[in-house]
Amino acid sequence: MSAFATLSMMLVGAFLVAGCSLLGEDRAVFGSTKDDYLEAKEAPASLIVPEDLDPSAVRDSWPIPVIELRPLQKVFPDQAPMPTALWGREDDSSIRIKKLGERRWIVVGETPDQVWPVVKQFLADNGVGIAGQRAQEGLIFSEALTVEDEEYADVVRAVLRNTKREAGSFDGIDQILFRVEQGIRRGSAEVHVRHVDEKTSPDKFDWPEKSSTVAIEAELVNELGAYFAAGLAQPSVSIVGRQISTGSKAAVVRDDKGYPVLHLNVDFERAWATVGKALERSEMNVTALHRDEGYFEVDIDTEILTGESEGLFRRMIPGRADRFSDHSVIVRIDAVENGHDVNVRSLNGGPVSVELGEQILVMLREFAA
Repeated sequence: MSAFATLSMMLVGAFLVAGCSLLGEDRAVFGSTKDDYLEAKEAPASLIVPEDLDPSAVRDSWPIPVIELRPLQKVFPDQAPMPTALWGREDDSSIRIKKLGERRWIVVGETPDQVWPVVKQFLADNGVGIAGQRAQEGLIFSEALTVEDEEYADVVRAVLRNTKREAGSFDGIDQILFRVEQGIRRGSAEVHVRHVDEKTSPDKFDWPEKSSTVAIEAELVNELGAYFAAGLAQPSVSIVGRQISTGSKAAVVRDDKGYPVLHLNVDFERAWATVGKALERSEMNVTALHRDEGYFEVDIDTEILTGESEGLFRRMIPGRADRFSDHSVIVRIDAVENGHDVNVRSLNGGPVSVELGEQILVMLREFAA
């Protein structure tokens, strides 16, 4: 090997050693962990601006952003979180008529675009025309009807005739309104019925809070529910029905701090009844009701939450009961701008673990309605 080649190799080796030394010094100065950025602090300003100059033009080109501190930024540090809860029910496709005060509605285990054509077929089979519809709102308006004291073959006019006969008057006209909307449970729909004693304009008429004659509404809900249960309409999916708003009545979301919340897009009366019924159906033990304050006290059965229970409803993904340390909680309903939020708290009002709260809220959503 020539002296020049030997000298070249020595120089390259020296450069590499120097480079490694510099890299080591660089790591010693700046650190090598990825969390250093999160812990970085701004140093005191060293730039002094003379009093006769405007300091507003001097800005930090690379400011350290303010990191919002959330209690749930680092969740499950020791083990991976459990999958989102899945729950099974025996009556997923059943037809149910729900009642709350004077309100009645039908819950169907099918999507709104499947339910929409059945409602229209119900009217067609009873010889009732459709005056108009607003598909995006799920509204169907029947034609204006007049009935006399005579026998009718269809159930719609028969219901109107019977009620008017009991009232002793056949004056006026009648119109039936239907509203198809998303149900609380995923993959379900609700059908609401209203009776009005005047001819309405489908383009301008707003959905009434209650029927002109509640008895007519109740009978028509029963008849329509029986029609769904009998399966008289051919199964189909309506393209128009797909325009029905996909906004869910119930969704498990996270609040601004990252805690799970079950949002119910309903009024308080229905929210209270929905949560209470869901707790009952899920076999949870409600130890106290505080309706005026809007919360339930509940003893948690971890076997039900983890799928180890042999009860009527069981989780589809088993978990481990030792992951839930809370056994008594508060299920609280709070009013918000567009409905009510349901959250889970400990008995002293503090938050429970994210995992436990989410399990309970998903369970409530699936057992609702």
